[in-house]
Amino acid sequence: MELETKEVTCTHCGHVYESNLRKSWCEKCCRPVFYYEKEGQRNKIMNFYMIGMALIILTFVTYMIIEFVDPFMS
Repeated sequence: MELETKEVTCTHCGHVYESNLRKSWCEKCCRPVFYYEKEGQRNKIMNFYMIGMALIILTFVTYMIIEFVDPFMS
Protein backbone atom coordinates (compact mmCIF):
# COMPACT_ATOMS: atom_id res chain seq x y z
CA MET A 1 0.00 0.00 0.00
CA GLU A 2 1.53 3.24 -1.13
CA LEU A 3 0.89 6.46 0.78
CA GLU A 4 0.22 9.87 -0.72
CA THR A 5 3.28 12.01 -1.27
CA LYS A 6 3.75 14.32 1.70
CA GLU A 7 6.36 16.87 2.71
CA VAL A 8 8.19 15.59 5.76
CA THR A 9 10.67 17.51 7.90
CA CYS A 10 13.68 15.99 9.61
CA THR A 11 13.47 16.80 13.33
CA HIS A 12 17.25 16.77 13.69
CA CYS A 13 18.50 19.02 10.88
CA GLY A 14 15.27 20.59 9.53
CA HIS A 15 15.68 19.29 5.97
CA VAL A 16 12.31 19.22 4.13
CA TYR A 17 11.58 16.76 1.32
CA GLU A 18 8.73 14.77 -0.17
CA SER A 19 8.19 11.15 0.79
CA ASN A 20 5.55 8.47 0.31
CA LEU A 21 7.19 5.90 2.61
CA ARG A 22 6.32 5.19 6.24
CA LYS A 23 10.00 5.45 7.21
CA SER A 24 12.74 7.03 5.15
CA TRP A 25 16.18 8.43 5.85
CA CYS A 26 17.15 12.09 5.81
CA GLU A 27 19.50 12.85 2.92
CA LYS A 28 21.56 15.33 4.94
CA CYS A 29 22.00 13.80 8.41
CA CYS A 30 21.13 10.12 7.65
CA ARG A 31 18.62 9.78 10.49
CA PRO A 32 15.18 8.18 10.22
CA VAL A 33 12.23 10.39 9.25
CA PHE A 34 8.70 9.07 9.70
CA TYR A 35 5.57 9.76 7.68
CA TYR A 36 3.45 9.61 10.85
CA GLU A 37 4.69 11.31 14.01
CA LYS A 38 3.40 8.48 16.23
CA GLU A 39 5.71 5.99 14.54
CA GLY A 40 8.66 8.22 15.37
CA GLN A 41 7.68 8.18 19.04
CA ARG A 42 7.21 4.40 18.93
CA ASN A 43 10.67 4.05 17.38
CA LYS A 44 12.22 6.13 20.17
CA ILE A 45 10.55 4.00 22.87
CA MET A 46 11.69 0.81 21.13
CA ASN A 47 15.27 2.12 21.00
CA PHE A 48 15.24 2.80 24.76
CA TYR A 49 13.80 -0.67 25.37
CA MET A 50 16.46 -2.38 23.25
CA ILE A 51 19.31 -0.46 24.89
CA GLY A 52 17.91 -1.30 28.33
CA MET A 53 17.62 -5.00 27.50
CA ALA A 54 21.16 -5.04 26.11
CA LEU A 55 22.46 -3.46 29.32
CA ILE A 56 20.58 -5.97 31.47
CA ILE A 57 21.92 -8.91 29.47
CA LEU A 58 25.47 -7.52 29.50
CA THR A 59 25.28 -6.99 33.27
CA PHE A 60 24.00 -10.54 33.81
CA VAL A 61 26.71 -12.09 31.62
CA THR A 62 29.40 -10.06 33.41
CA TYR A 63 28.05 -11.19 36.79
CA MET A 64 28.04 -14.84 35.70
CA ILE A 65 31.62 -14.62 34.40
CA ILE A 66 32.81 -13.05 37.66
CA GLU A 67 31.04 -15.74 39.70
CA PHE A 68 32.52 -18.57 37.62
CA VAL A 69 36.07 -17.15 37.59
CA ASP A 70 36.20 -16.12 41.28
CA PRO A 71 36.41 -19.69 42.76
CA PHE A 72 39.42 -20.47 40.58
CA MET A 73 41.29 -17.35 41.69
CA SER A 74 41.62 -18.32 45.37
